[in-house]
Amino acid sequence: MSAGGSSLRTLGISVIVAGLGLSMGFAAGGALRPSPARQSSAAPTPSAAEMESAVDSALHEPDLLERTTRLNELFGRLDAENVSGAVSAFDRLLIAADPCSVRGLLHAWSGFDGDAARSHVLTWKIPGKRTMGILETSAASAYFG
Repeated sequence: MSAGGSSLRTLGISVIVAGLGLSMGFAAGGALRPSPARQSSAAPTPSAAEMESAVDSALHEPDLLERTTRLNELFGRLDAENVSGAVSAFDRLLIAADPCSVRGLLHAWSGFDGDAARSHVLTWKIPGKRTMGILETSAASAYFG
């Protein structure tokens, strides 16, 4: 077999495996769908400006555990009214944002507007973050149904 044929076969197998993986993810996501009530009632929902400031501050936190804790608390209060603030903070710091933080934002956002999250990810200029974002929004959309 020629080198070109072997490469094409390898690519074809990779595409099939990726497709099977996504299919399994969608199936599992539907079966493991979370309850609709995720937001904490203990703290008031921040405005978009408050969310932007809080996310920006959390993203500048050097301690990984503290940063993750703060962001997860904010993501639990993310909604259609304040998501623009969180997204603005991430867009400014996307190149330095750790993958777990980016995935957390996209997962929370996909919980109430997966199409908007996916569309926004497609505008990112950093190929690795864009690819990760596409995968996360697809998986989260399947999870939330």
